Order: sequence, then C-alpha cells, then structure tokens
Amino acid sequence: GSEADRKLDIFLTPANVALPNGEHDWSNVLVIGEHKQNPDEDGSTKTLLQLAGYAREVFGSQPDRRFVPGFTICGSVMRLWVFDRSGPYSSEKFDIHKEPERFVRVITGYSLMTDAELGLNTFIRRDGNKYIVAQGLRICLEDKPLAWQRAIVCRGTACYRGRNKDPGGWEHVVKFAWPSDKRCREGDLLKLAKERGVKGIAEWVHHEQINIDGHPDTISDLRRGMKFGIPRKLSSKASWVDSGVGSSRALSRTRSLRGRSRSSKGRLVGLDINTSSTTISSSGQKRKRDGFVDGSGGVKRSKSGDSRTDVEIITDAENVWQAVRVRRSATGYTVA
Repeated sequence: GSEADRKLDIFLTPANVALPNGEHDWSNVLVIGEHKQNPDEDGSTKTLLQLAGYAREVFGSQPDRRFVPGFTICGSVMRLWVFDRSGPYSSEKFDIHKEPERFVRVITGYSLMTDAELGLNTFIRRDGNKYIVAQGLRICLEDKPLAWQRAIVCRGTACYRGRNKDPGGWEHVVKFAWPSDKRCREGDLLKLAKERGVKGIAEWVHHEQINIDGHPDTISDLRRGMKFGIPRKLSSKASWVDSGVGSSRALSRTRSLRGRSRSSKGRLVGLDINTSSTTISSSGQKRKRDGFVDGSGGVKRSKSGDSRTDVEIITDAENVWQAVRVRRSATGYTVA
C-alpha cells in the first residue's frame, strides 16, 4: 500500500479493473502522468520529484515491477519518462499543439503496450496463482512477498515463499533482484557453498538470469540504442517530506475517466482531450513526500546532512532470481 496520500493527475490502468468512485489502487497503475498549467515547469526539479514520487508508489505496490513509464504535460509541453532500477530518463520535449498527431500516437501507444513493454514481470506467470517455471520445475509463489524494497534506485529485491505443489507446505524462498553485473552473483556463491558442503547458510536450489521476450532483462538492454548526456545534479534540499507520512491510504482519486484500448489494457484516467484545439485538463490534488533524488541517466542518492547528493553511475544491472530451501519449525519457517 501507499505510505502517503498521493494523488495522480493522469494514469493508465487495465480496462478490466473496477474504479469505484473514481478511486484506484497503486497496484493497478500501469503508466503515471503529471499535468501542470505552466510550461516553464517542464523538466523542473519539482516536477521530476513529483513524478518520481508516483513511480516510487508503483514500485512499492508492485514489488516485481521492472520499470515504470510515465509522462509530464506542462502547459502544452509534453515529455516522456521511464523509471528503472538505475534511475529516470526522459525523451526530448515537444509541443502537443504543434504536433497533435505525435501526442495522439503517444497516448494510443501507451494504451496498446504489451505487459512487457509496460514494465511488468512476465517471467512470473499467473493462472489464478503466481508461479515460475525453471528447468521443468513449477514453483508456486505466495501472492504477497515476505520482504521487498520500495525505493526506485536499488536492487529491487523481492522475496516470496514458494512451494512445488499447490496446495502444499512452503518449501522455498524465491528471491528476485537487480544486482550489478560487475559483481559475482549471489546464486553462484550459494551453489558453490552447497557443492562444498558448507553448513549454516541457505541451501541453493536454482538461479538464473531472467529473459523477457527473448532478451536478457538488464538495464543496458532496456536502454539499448539510447544516448545520454551529463546526469543532472540535484541538491538534497530539494527533497520533499510529506506531512502525511503516517497515513496508509493506498488509494488515489480522480474525477474524469476517458479512453479505452484493446484487451485488458488501456483505461486512461484523468485526461480530458478537446480534439478540436488539443487542450488538456486534469483533476486530482497531490501531497508531497520523498527523501530521495534521482537523476536522468544516472543514480543519485542523498545522505542525511549532506548539502548535495552523491552520484553513482550504474553501468548495468541484471534481473535475476534464485530459490533456496527452507524447513518448517515450531516458530515458523527458517532457511535450511
């Protein structure tokens, strides 16, 4: 659920998801959008942090999400964004009044994207239950993870309890993460420890690199063919702290519903389009929060007390998963 009472201006949800009273859950958001009246706010720190706050909510409510697409419309200026585990990056800006066809193509494109193109983890399959298949072995996953990270720029670790039979006892812990490709894989180390009979650590079962649509799911593959300039440097003083941190509402409200697409995708919410003049209006009030700062093309992490953020450029990270065996005890489940 949400850590704060955020309000999205514009968003895309699956068409088959009910929106009672115009409310949605962050776990159903596919594309995030922010609308501002002033064109000068395009690319501003405030606008970026608002959109980053929405992306953080999506990652926090969808632990296995690979990346989150989004966009901003400031006046008539539109810019497209993507948030992945190494930070956000954006397209060039364009004027929707001068290029209305381009605007329509963008909105239609979002509505027609596949699950993989929207950043969903298609490696995890669903037939009423979550499960993965590796080397002919089907491992059913518990619907909610044991632990996961809510941040954007991180390893994106999510750990689920797993079992070979459904129903049956939970036999495994299945871990998904985005480790750096410069480091030895944790699964390789656990496998080596098992082969050498090391006791007192998790017993390795299997691990592998995740592939999506026939491609290795890595940051470099997601960003292939793109050119990046110098990463933006932001002051940690620009971070936002929400006065409503104590709230736990997972809902966001909007008043207008527009648009529909093929299959299960594509209900665009919060965007009223006047096709004769290509004007945009939106609804929704926001609340601000976040103690992190991300920069285009790189990673920026703020430290408490620092006047500026430290910058780390992540050259690549890879989406991997691994399973270890657990045993049941009187007090619960422990790693074997």
